[in-house]
Amino acid sequence: MNFKTLLITAVIFCTPLLLIASRPPKKKLVSGFYKVIDEKGIHLELNHTHKYYDVESTPFVSTRHIVSTAVTLVKFNGTSHPTLMIVFDAEGASANTKASSTGYKRTIGLILNNKLKLAPSMVGNITGNSINISGAYTLEQLKDLKAEIDKSK
Repeated sequence: MNFKTLLITAVIFCTPLLLIASRPPKKKLVSGFYKVIDEKGIHLELNHTHKYYDVESTPFVSTRHIVSTAVTLVKFNGTSHPTLMIVFDAEGASANTKASSTGYKRTIGLILNNKLKLAPSMVGNITGNSINISGAYTLEQLKDLKAEIDKSK
């Protein structure tokens, strides 16, 4: 068996596994924030990136607990960074506090319309009623995300 035959064989055997991994979940997921877990959970692809995460079967806070969203530019070290601020009601704020108390840095997933949209790290304990999402996102990406969140409430 030469290298070309080996390569074709590998592609044929690997393709069905990729198709299985990228299938959407069988049940409709509630839009909201989910804990990303190490053990087997609901397996989702992060917004067409070919990165996969397992999440718990229910969100720790659903989007129905979101009171408002806003996209702003926040100055940090003299540079403006696009930021999505999400404000929660009392129940949502309490759920965020509880979820963030389990570790200093924890990955969470934002699921909207049965798709994993973000998998940011929750850094530190959240004690207020709002969170900020920033980092490697453009202003336009966060505006689009804001619109999707607002529709899902």
